[in-house]
Amino acid sequence: MAQRTLLLLLAAALTMIQTRAEPPPSTGSNMVNIAVLVVLGAVIIIEAMVAFVLKSRRKIAILPGPAGTRGSSAS
Repeated sequence: MAQRTLLLLLAAALTMIQTRAEPPPSTGSNMVNIAVLVVLGAVIIIEAMVAFVLKSRRKIAILPGPAGTRGSSAS
């Protein structure tokens, strides 16, 4: 009985060693993921800057000019 248990444990250990040979290959490249994140970050930053500039220009145009005129006529 002890020999059979020992053989079963040895067989289980060998099976575990054989199944942990190497990890599965990755499905995507890390460089591609990083490039996509960099491009998305750049687009978000550029959109935020454009929105800020447009908002600041709109505020400047609403401010009253000299002698009570509204904003500048040059667009």
